[in-house]
Amino acid sequence: MWQRRRSHLRSGFEKLQQVLPQTAQRNSKSAILDRGKCGMRSRTHASVLFLTVTATTHIQTLQAAFNKCSSEREMFARQVEELRR
Repeated sequence: MWQRRRSHLRSGFEKLQQVLPQTAQRNSKSAILDRGKCGMRSRTHASVLFLTVTATTHIQTLQAAFNKCSSEREMFARQVEELRR
């Protein structure tokens, strides 16, 4: 049971080490975990930044569409008033 658990942990550390960028740092388990933690933070930060930029762009697009609709509504309202006269 313990041997299988150690084997599973060793395998997990090897997989984590393979996906992390290679460095000249030591490859102790704590160093691997620290590099993984830093990598996750930078990926999370990049994801949040990407989502923020995407959301901002979408909001700007919606604002432009709203402004166009408002302008057209005002134009149609003026035309209706002219037709009523």
